[in-house]
Amino acid sequence: MTNNLQITRFDPFILILLILLLIVLFTFHTSSPPSNLSPPLPVIPITSPTITWKEKLHLTITDLTKTFTGKLGVYIRPIDSSEYYSLDAEKTWYIASATKLPVLIEVYRQIHLGIIKPTESITLTEQDYVDGSGSTNWDKVGSMITVQDLTERMMIESDNTATDLLIKKVGLSNINQNLTKYIEHGFGPITTLLEVRKIVYQNIHPQAEKLTNMDFITLKKISSPIRKLEKITEIINIPVTNFTADSYEQAYQQYYQKGFNSSTLIAYGKLLSKIIRQQIINPTYSQRILRLMRRCKTGKNRIKAGLPTTLLFAHKTGTQFKRICDMGIITQPISLDNTNRSDHHIIVAVCAQNFTLQDEAEKLFTNLGKAIVSSGILINN
Repeated sequence: MTNNLQITRFDPFILILLILLLIVLFTFHTSSPPSNLSPPLPVIPITSPTITWKEKLHLTITDLTKTFTGKLGVYIRPIDSSEYYSLDAEKTWYIASATKLPVLIEVYRQIHLGIIKPTESITLTEQDYVDGSGSTNWDKVGSMITVQDLTERMMIESDNTATDLLIKKVGLSNINQNLTKYIEHGFGPITTLLEVRKIVYQNIHPQAEKLTNMDFITLKKISSPIRKLEKITEIINIPVTNFTADSYEQAYQQYYQKGFNSSTLIAYGKLLSKIIRQQIINPTYSQRILRLMRRCKTGKNRIKAGLPTTLLFAHKTGTQFKRICDMGIITQPISLDNTNRSDHHIIVAVCAQNFTLQDEAEKLFTNLGKAIVSSGILINN
């Protein structure tokens, strides 16, 4: 018997179906993870930490002062914020002509109360001249100068003679007593500008009390400290070997230690803040103070030199032997709409001392002005 073996061909269509079925099963298996596995972790983007305006300002100031030969004090505060930047702002600094702001406040207080009038005149005598900047020293003896003119010269030109005339008019005790009412702590006693000279030179020798205001003007014209001492010897007839201070610089350092015409930067900042908030005097005179401070001609190479022209700067400077200050209010106009504006104010109180050259300190102030602008303290509008 013969067995016939039959070989059946597999249908290609069935083969394709089987392959597709396997693919579907495999896909389903791999796309459904076991329930006991944790879900994949979310991807968290990496971002750099936010740096505040205070931190950025601190980094910049640290860098700027690396090569500075003196000491710097800084107080920066947006008026509508509780945050502020301080570098030795709680310490006492000699503020020199920045004391003229408290003098102006007392003048306006007495005008407001009707005690004095801005149009009344004061007669200039020979004993009134004080060395320093300002145009009043060019006026002749017997000149009649109004209170209003004297306030402008004091604040715009930092005129020392005009300042002492106003102090004599309103009373030094009134200036100091009312300043203590405005700011309870932080200010030392304010003196006349002439008294500053007397105290400094009496540190050289007690007989220097004989020096007159005109003698101080003569001494101011002598740039050499050694030549100044020689001129003092000539005037008071005391040999240099009998002087109690070894140098002109030592006489000033002894004067600074007495605490006259000084303040903490925090205290001065509070005074500026109260002017802006109109908490010292009425709105009319508060605005007049700011307008005068914005016309200040001194310190062009200090904070103002580092600020763009879009910002307003109402300030008063101070300058003395190895001491400079710049105290003021930066105002950034903020437009709310076509008719309304809300200003952003920043309090600035800066002093430097014991530097080698004044130009070095003023350049530091200019760079500090730039640092304030770039710190992020301004409002983007």
